[in-house]
Amino acid sequence: MRVLLTVNDVKFEIGSSVAGAWWRLRPRLIGTFWRCLSINGLLDDFRYYARPGARRGTRLTSLEALAADSVTWQDGTGWLSSTASRSNDCYLRFGIGDDELSFRIGFGDEYLDRRRRTILDQFVEAVRCLHTAMRAEALFGPALKVSVSDLPYPRPRPPRLHKHFGHGDLVDFFCLDFQHQHHLGHPEEIERLLSAPLPEGASRQDDDDLVILRWIDSLEDEAEVARRLSIQDQWLTNILQPPLAPWFDERGDLQVQTLPPPRDSLLTYYAPDSGNGYLEVADDWAGEARLDEVLGWLADRRLPDGRPLNGLYVIAPDRETAVRLHDRTRRDGPTAIYYPKPDGYWWDPFPPGPWIEEDQRR
Repeated sequence: MRVLLTVNDVKFEIGSSVAGAWWRLRPRLIGTFWRCLSINGLLDDFRYYARPGARRGTRLTSLEALAADSVTWQDGTGWLSSTASRSNDCYLRFGIGDDELSFRIGFGDEYLDRRRRTILDQFVEAVRCLHTAMRAEALFGPALKVSVSDLPYPRPRPPRLHKHFGHGDLVDFFCLDFQHQHHLGHPEEIERLLSAPLPEGASRQDDDDLVILRWIDSLEDEAEVARRLSIQDQWLTNILQPPLAPWFDERGDLQVQTLPPPRDSLLTYYAPDSGNGYLEVADDWAGEARLDEVLGWLADRRLPDGRPLNGLYVIAPDRETAVRLHDRTRRDGPTAIYYPKPDGYWWDPFPPGPWIEEDQRR
């Protein structure tokens, strides 16, 4: 599991006199950026940094030296890391442009283990510090959140995806000034979210125009983290009903490949690189007999001609047949069962992952 603080973006062009490279015109702002991120030891493990455009990292001697060097930078993307090349488990990636700043901090592995009890407090305080220090000259948004990666959690099905508001967040930050003043704001949706009651265990903090919704106290129990991510996702989905996530339909079926492997004499298709087979079956007794025969090959992990059969994908004629075959073979059957639609794509009515069906939502 990795925990990530994402701030996209801090925008200096609205409500500010700053024009051009803000970090050179107002050096105190870049100094404030590093100061706020360093509170409560958040940056203690960082040892190297790469200025925008640099290919190699430079030894980080002090935050004061980093702030002084920052004033000379060109626009672009840079990073801080615990190692000379950017680590995936302890990094800060930032982007600076003439009128904006964005960044993401990520911790995983032992770097996260040392912070499981305190990391959310550190992230919240860093964002509060930035907002307090910069709000007179900048707006924050549209995406400000603390999230996790590599931790599956039960998602509402069909999954939905809001363009700006996060699904499965640990902390949501909403800058109300941004939502009401910027063209990327969504003031009506924000009003719906913030007027809705919060689920038990979630908390709200108002800091001037910054609203902080926190969904869990610490990250010490990953099972509880996954449960709280699911609660946040259901809350957001139920209130806003955002568009369906890409590649899913209204029933939660997942679109899959339409370019099958080569035709095969024993199966319908066979992928020699993976050893996976694809079998089209008819909805009749002959189709079921054919499926039983191939399931025997799958149990042996080998085709009659000796080629490996590492997985089997069954292509049913329609969704109803796919559901029936899935129920029949779920214990030791195919890797997946698909069905075609008139659009020409194959669809998976049982996509991998933990799901909450629509009638099970909170």
